[in-house]
Amino acid sequence: MNGISEQACTLCIETIAHTPVTITYSGHDIAVIGLILLKTVVGRVYNMSIGVFVKDYGVFSETFNVTAYANTTLVGMQMVTLASAEEAELIFNSSTVNMTKGEYNVSASAGPVSGETDTSDNSRVDGLVIITIPGDLNGDRSLDIYDAIILAKAFNSSPGNSNWTPNADVNGDNVVDIYDALLMAKNFGKVNPLWAPERAGCVGLNTRGLTKENVNMFQNEGAKLFTESRREA
Repeated sequence: MNGISEQACTLCIETIAHTPVTITYSGHDIAVIGLILLKTVVGRVYNMSIGVFVKDYGVFSETFNVTAYANTTLVGMQMVTLASAEEAELIFNSSTVNMTKGEYNVSASAGPVSGETDTSDNSRVDGLVIITIPGDLNGDRSLDIYDAIILAKAFNSSPGNSNWTPNADVNGDNVVDIYDALLMAKNFGKVNPLWAPERAGCVGLNTRGLTKENVNMFQNEGAKLFTESRREA
């Protein structure tokens, strides 16, 4: 395009209709413009789901492969065709049955396509997913009362409900119900000691310096809070 520098850009030009106008690169240019995780904590053996947003910033229609990874583990590959200035979301679902429990950085790459010279935006790393014990909803590598409280608050919810919490959907069937509670009950009290140290922001029960009576009192108070939360749900 005459008068347009050879770089991808998007300008919001104020018109009567206030419609965003995309100014495209005068050649071949595709990009990964976003990543989204359906769940940030996934019980091992269940599926992780990654949404990858891609866009064609060039003036040509392009067909290219999009690949998603968790660290170096291949989550999936899909082919997509986009017209000039068109964007799309691709959903990648993959079982975690063969993955080791731990933290995984999520990334995606697109193309490159023939004739593309700027590939700096063809890949993106954005998001952390935790593979852990099924029922460990807060990702602190243990299954305890804190996880039960999360499930209780989200109980009977599904996507669109105000109390919907994706991480509480242990089996990934888009509803938090008795089946998720049974999976939690099966693993309740389990700890994965071989995993990395506790991360900032994860809540766990540190019993160092506490007497047995202190711990019992804490757990009893937690059980009461769980019951109250279950009633509210």
